[in-house]
Amino acid sequence: MICQFQEPKKFAVDLLGFLNGETQYLYSQISLAIQTSDTPSERIQSSEMALEALSNVIKHNRGVDIQCIGHFKLLFSLLRLRRCPKIQEMALQVLLNVTGSSECVDDIAANLVLVNVLHVLYTLPEHRSVALDLLHAMSGETKLVKECLQYGGIITLVYLFCNSQDQVVREKSAEVLCKMSGDKLMGPKVRIAVSKFLPEIFLDAMKKSVEACIQMFEGCHENPELIWNDDSRKRLTIVSKRLAEG
Repeated sequence: MICQFQEPKKFAVDLLGFLNGETQYLYSQISLAIQTSDTPSERIQSSEMALEALSNVIKHNRGVDIQCIGHFKLLFSLLRLRRCPKIQEMALQVLLNVTGSSECVDDIAANLVLVNVLHVLYTLPEHRSVALDLLHAMSGETKLVKECLQYGGIITLVYLFCNSQDQVVREKSAEVLCKMSGDKLMGPKVRIAVSKFLPEIFLDAMKKSVEACIQMFEGCHENPELIWNDDSRKRLTIVSKRLAEG
């Protein structure tokens, strides 16, 4: 088992070195759509295995996560390899496993790479739940909340909350919005951004109970605090989808 390695940190460094050497090759092959020969397929599979091993060695060995510092541009860039969904999936797992380290989150914030997570929310729908877990884990850092705002992350989260057919994805989207809205510096701007689409009472409801908020969204209400009906819901669903996919 990976947890029995005598030198897990060195193993992680070696894996990162291997991935660094393979990434440029992967991008060149995929951009040229050359995936018919056995060699690209084998090298893609080797990168998948390296990412899986990296994810496991980080998960099972305390302190190994900080070996990723300085490599986050590389790891986040792998989220854009949409022709290699397994690589995207394993890169998400690696990144999720490092978010317990404040040093790693600080380095992620310094590299301006969060936009790649927003990208994978569109290109890897079957793993949106993991991507949202990653966003949630990083949303305690003000710089990352600001970056999410700058790159249209709020409309992406609103879109998923309104349109996803997956209840878990809807709930996790709401949880990320709630956490971001609680940021001391950027929280007010998040609330303003959300209120452009959803009445503020929805964000307040999210903080109390995400499930209840979804029920509120799906219902009809006519009172001084909220005027909300089938037409309101349909218009927001269409608008958020158009903006998010535009």
